[in-house]
Amino acid sequence: HGVDDIDRAKIPVQSSASSLPTDIGAADFTIEFWLRGFQNENRGRAVVCGDNEDWIYGSIVLDRDRFSSGRKFGLSIDGAGRVVFGVTNQERAARTVCGTGNVLDGQWHHVAV
Repeated sequence: HGVDDIDRAKIPVQSSASSLPTDIGAADFTIEFWLRGFQNENRGRAVVCGDNEDWIYGSIVLDRDRFSSGRKFGLSIDGAGRVVFGVTNQERAARTVCGTGNVLDGQWHHVAV
C-alpha cells in the first residue's frame, strides 16, 4: 500500500512561513471526517486492541509520527472494517482503540475520534 503514492491522497497544508506552528496532539483534539469504503479495496489485517501500537497494521488513514519523538497517533481501518485509533505518549506507552462496526460497506460514515 502506498508505493509510489498510488493509493494516497495528499492534502495541501498551508506554508509554515505564513502560519503559526502547531503541535497537534500536545493537548486534547478531535479528528473528524466522512468515509466511504469498500472491503475489496482495503486489505488491512486484523488488529488487536489494547495496550499496543497495532493500529499500524490496518489500512492507514492518518499517521502522525515524528522521527525521534515518542508522541504519535494515527487512524486505520482493520481487516474487519473497524475504525482503529492509536496513540503513543512521550514515555512510549501505547493504546489502540477499536470501533465495533464495519465501515467498509459502501455507505457513507461520519467518523470522529
